[in-house]
Amino acid sequence: MASNKSTPGTDLIIKSIGVCLAQPNDKKKPPKVAIAYKKGEDIDSVRFVFIKMPVKTNADRSTFLSAIANAEGVKNVTYVGCDGLPKDIYVCREDKGTVTDIIERDYVNNCYPDGFTEIFATSLKFSIEQPGDYAKSFDKAFKVEISAGIDAEYAKDSYEYAIINAYNACLLGCVFEREELQLETRSGQKVKFEFRKTNTAFVVQDKLYIYPVFKGLSDCIDYYKTEEFRYIDGDMNKLVYRIMYTNRLNDYNLVKE
Repeated sequence: MASNKSTPGTDLIIKSIGVCLAQPNDKKKPPKVAIAYKKGEDIDSVRFVFIKMPVKTNADRSTFLSAIANAEGVKNVTYVGCDGLPKDIYVCREDKGTVTDIIERDYVNNCYPDGFTEIFATSLKFSIEQPGDYAKSFDKAFKVEISAGIDAEYAKDSYEYAIINAYNACLLGCVFEREELQLETRSGQKVKFEFRKTNTAFVVQDKLYIYPVFKGLSDCIDYYKTEEFRYIDGDMNKLVYRIMYTNRLNDYNLVKE
């Protein structure tokens, strides 16, 4: 566990942040927001912290950065992309039923504001090796041993479901920092990423849509796939990438189709 006493002048540089809300159907288990954050290059650098669900006001960027700083005992958290600009926080959201949004949402355009990327919460091929007593944890950094390759369909109201989805979002956030996905529109706008479960009927110039691929009979995702896009580098090429988890890397890999 990390100390909550910050040292003046200390700064923690974070690679990626994933967030997911847990609302257990159990009065003994309070709702919590799971935050997964990656401190370094290796997969073992992913840490977690639970914070209370915002009630009176929506959470914002500072909510999550402050929570990480407090949990890690540092004065400041820096979270920027390879271009030096603030990097998106990846927020998990259910795609059906009644949904509680912890950050402000643009319901007209069905999206989160700048600074956040939405990823649909779902069953994933990750499982927690040693479940802990998450009901008592607030504002303290902790580590979870997570293994891949098993269809781990945790209940959607469980803390484990929130941890796994936040973890998945955190790993995906690092993929989008890779050189192959540093994309711009013809007008020089940076391309944002948006996850959808089915092909969208809308074409938005500054967004690249990411879709899940299900190979088996379960509801667990096998891998993600980008929509086809045109890339101009002297010649114009049509590209599609798979975003696949590999046990060799213990992380997602980017594969050109």
